[in-house]
Amino acid sequence: MTVAELSRSMSTHEEDMWLARAHTEPFLARRVEASLAQIAMLLHNINVKKDKAKPLQDFMLFKPAKPPVENVDDEVMKVFSNLLDKKA
Repeated sequence: MTVAELSRSMSTHEEDMWLARAHTEPFLARRVEASLAQIAMLLHNINVKKDKAKPLQDFMLFKPAKPPVENVDDEVMKVFSNLLDKKA
């Protein structure tokens, strides 16, 4: 299925649900990367002194994207109230 076909067949609500799921449960590539990073971290940390141990994030190739806004309703209200203030 092409991106265009998917865009025509998927509602915006369904797309939002998939995006939310991607932030909470990584898809295959992210999951594989996390697994490999855990192995690298384990191998590193068992072979160095405790004070030289590194966290998992140091072994991730790609830094995770910032999560979406916590409270979307507040963000939307802020934007619209700013627009209304400018018109007044």
